[in-house]
Amino acid sequence: MYALKNGRVRYTVERSNRISGLKITVDAERGVVVTAPLNCGTNVLDGFVKEKTMWIRERLQHLENLAGCRVPREFVSGEKLFFMGDQYTLLVKESNGDQNVLIQDREIHVAISDVENSPGVVVKNILVKWYKGRARQLINARVDLFAATIEQKPTAIKIKQQKSRWGSCSARGNLNFNWKLVMAPIEIIDYVVVHELCHLIRLDHSAEFWHLVASLMPDYKKKRQWLREFGPALNF
Repeated sequence: MYALKNGRVRYTVERSNRISGLKITVDAERGVVVTAPLNCGTNVLDGFVKEKTMWIRERLQHLENLAGCRVPREFVSGEKLFFMGDQYTLLVKESNGDQNVLIQDREIHVAISDVENSPGVVVKNILVKWYKGRARQLINARVDLFAATIEQKPTAIKIKQQKSRWGSCSARGNLNFNWKLVMAPIEIIDYVVVHELCHLIRLDHSAEFWHLVASLMPDYKKKRQWLREFGPALNF
């Protein structure tokens, strides 16, 4: 990890032999990431990031406004997390028993054996496991519901960590869903489920495909727009 001499922007560098230029990505999970060619020097990287400082700050501020806390998160008490469209305050607390996650009132409690000496990644891993379990239960149920409506049954349903997709459908009829989708409101989850189920009939994004989606969810455009606008905050 590098830092500019003025300390204004910290960023991670990813090297690639597939690109010739520089690219900056800012997200709520990894923070500021610069993708660079293998032979790009540190001075060039620092200069490039310095030129983009204003844009980076604006992007980070936008994400923090959506997330309700600083990003990327450190997974300490007081940070905000989303679950099924509602915002909760993270509370990390000591436990003599097993590590677990519990929602109580407007808080997500994470119990670990040693709060003081456990890094944030420990809390994050516990949360990811819990979110994946909730996503599996919920998404499977919603797929069953809408699959009965369109009389189409997927070959398999998988809950995965996808970088840039909320869901996907393979030619074999396998449906894949991003576990982070469970952070969204139920109506948004339903839109992604309907979208992928419709691919079992039309494996494209043709006019016929969108007509099929609209027949099941007439206001799908509003839900798609919501996901585009608020989706970047559904991440950690």
